[in-house]
Amino acid sequence: MPPDAGVDPTLTHLVFDRSDAVWADPRRRRALSMAIDREFLTEKILGSVHEPARGWVPPRVDGAVDACGQSCEYAPDEARRLWDEANAESPAPASLTVTVAGEFGDHHWAEELCNTWIYELGVTCEVEIVQEVELRKSSSGHLTVVEQSSEVNAPDGYLMPYRTGHPSNMTHYSDADFDGALKRAEETAQPQDWEAAQRKLAQDPPSAPLWWTGSTTVWSKNLEVDNAGIPRRFSGEVDVARLR
Repeated sequence: MPPDAGVDPTLTHLVFDRSDAVWADPRRRRALSMAIDREFLTEKILGSVHEPARGWVPPRVDGAVDACGQSCEYAPDEARRLWDEANAESPAPASLTVTVAGEFGDHHWAEELCNTWIYELGVTCEVEIVQEVELRKSSSGHLTVVEQSSEVNAPDGYLMPYRTGHPSNMTHYSDADFDGALKRAEETAQPQDWEAAQRKLAQDPPSAPLWWTGSTTVWSKNLEVDNAGIPRRFSGEVDVARLR
């Protein structure tokens, strides 16, 4: 079930801290991404509510492109090849730690993610649960699960956090060519220029897109009806859709 077309979706992605030498090699980042079975996680673990992501901009936004390409496809053999190749040239990380916000209940699927990497890449992996406000303070070298949304229904709302020096740039990503491509796209607002910026980002991916977050709706006559018989939402607001 894809995200509601009337709502700007939120991207759940795995952020690499590129200031850490472990993640300086893009082969390691690609390997972890290619060892993630997004279809399995979204369908079997998350109940088919979310849509696997193939890029950093929502598919329904003009100028969006599946820029992540093969790096967002489940290919465990290629993932293992890239992982071993990178590790042969520089020391492999002793273990992997995936940091998630406890408020969102992400630990259950993050544990499944760790299990996949343990099986496919032969690594040690554990999940660290913190408060959302602590995500930016997670230990160096950790992989952080971040949700990113935009109030602007345009590619720049999703791409700006990767601009050099942007306050939301958790990855410490900095690429003059990407900055230039993004500036050009903002000036022209042409789909081909937005696509060029996304493809430039994909050449040295700062994060691994996982899925676009969907939502579910539950209705029951037993839910929150006040003394006057007025149906209400969990927030206390009148549920207009259930008024008769």
